[in-house]
Amino acid sequence: MVPAFVAGNQFSDVDWGYYTEPQEYCCNWKVDQKDYWPRGKVMGGSGVLNYMMWVRGHKDDWDYIMNV
Repeated sequence: MVPAFVAGNQFSDVDWGYYTEPQEYCCNWKVDQKDYWPRGKVMGGSGVLNYMMWVRGHKDDWDYIMNV
């Protein structure tokens, strides 16, 4: 998949169209506090929708979780 074409696949017929459950401390800028969660219906799965990126959590976030 060419990364430039990925955005065209999101919110399309090859996407399951999932959203996260509302979270008290997440997506506060959204009215329903849910975030879009792209998942692919095609061979290659979600990689065709999410740019095949890997994102590491910030150290402060993990420290906060440990202290909750």
